[in-house]
Amino acid sequence: MKNKTTKIQTNRTTEKKEDYSPETVAKNFWLYWLRTIMQQVSDRIMNRLDIDQAEKKHHLDYVNKKKSLPPDLPVGGIEDQLLDFHYLQKPNTDWDKIKDCLRDLDIDNKNIELLVFILKRAPIEHTLVPQENPTLTALNEAADSMISEFNQKIRELSPLIKRLEKLQEVGSFYKEFHPLSMTIEALRYEIALCHEIIQLKKVKDRQWLDIYCLDKDLKKSPQKHKYWNHVASFAVNKLNEYYHNDNCERNCSKTHQKAYTKVAELLKILYPSIWKEDIKVISNRIKQKDYRAITK
Repeated sequence: MKNKTTKIQTNRTTEKKEDYSPETVAKNFWLYWLRTIMQQVSDRIMNRLDIDQAEKKHHLDYVNKKKSLPPDLPVGGIEDQLLDFHYLQKPNTDWDKIKDCLRDLDIDNKNIELLVFILKRAPIEHTLVPQENPTLTALNEAADSMISEFNQKIRELSPLIKRLEKLQEVGSFYKEFHPLSMTIEALRYEIALCHEIIQLKKVKDRQWLDIYCLDKDLKKSPQKHKYWNHVASFAVNKLNEYYHNDNCERNCSKTHQKAYTKVAELLKILYPSIWKEDIKVISNRIKQKDYRAITK
């Protein structure tokens, strides 16, 4: 009997307790909010009459797989990127135009897809030119509105807490008044939670920008983000392999002009709303960006 009692007590001591810290609650809040918003957007798309069953199934698969990703995965991790590329990029890429652009190269479909993934693994123009993506615009507006409400709550509750604390300081009746102490504690927790939710949103936004090498100022010219330095350099290096010829020295390290020109052509196809200039102009800009990335 003694052993049985000891066992029960041990189980009780190791029983997992719910974590209601502001950090944990804020994290769960954002997970719930994002999944709810995604579901609302999904429902709107699924109810549209201009989408056929195949497109609806494709979209539903994407949403379900996105929602099934473990919540502790890093923002913009490779799992996210592969999902976005497979479901958002591949179906909306003009592969015939891409292959026609690369017709002078001995490059297979696998490497063509890898090249496009390098240049456009996510719909980055939706962030740089958000007005062209109503869904993202609506999502950003909803998040901004909610953050504004949390800031308002902090502004309204902070002076109230100070007034209640003043009552405890100056009035002996309220000094040991338990309901008042509990109210103050609850309001402090609410403010801490609001601060944590706001801070977590800032951290997540910053992480996403860092992963895609976007500057904090999204209103600057889309072509001036350091994102292009990286994707252009990788693409140039990838394509440069195909432009070595018999005139090249052994183990040629030269970056051929044709590689820059070809990257310019691909960018113009993949990002028509951002890279609008002539191929020669884009090629020169890519060459400058590639140089800066290599010398860093």
